Amino acid sequence: MKKRITIGVIVAAVIVLCLVVGGGFLLLRPQPVTIAQPANASEKVLTAHLGHFNIYFIQTDDGYILVDTGMAVNQKQLDEAFSTAGVNPQDVKLIIITHGHADHIGNVEHIKELSGADVLCHEYVAPFLR
Repeated sequence: MKKRITIGVIVAAVIVLCLVVGGGFLLLRPQPVTIAQPANASEKVLTAHLGHFNIYFIQTDDGYILVDTGMAVNQKQLDEAFSTAGVNPQDVKLIIITHGHADHIGNVEHIKELSGADVLCHEYVAPFLR
């Protein structure tokens, strides 16, 4: 009985590991960048789809607010999203991080260097950004 449980646990662990690692590799593959244009001119939010995650450009009177930054390994896609959306990184005045997952904070440093923007996040996320 003990051997069956141990073998079952090992098999289950291997399956979970394969799913997690396989899913992780999907995140690393370059995904096409698409920009969802607002439905009408009064809307000020551009959604950039970078494969498995989104970032948002919110237009203000003074420039843009960027919500989330994507994964560090997808920096090239982030740069492409800026270009495709027609947003100059220097026009980003604030970066908002919704939470501390890698697909939200991965390019904070890169965008901060390009824009000089301040970063707004929850106090629990701040240590990960330092």
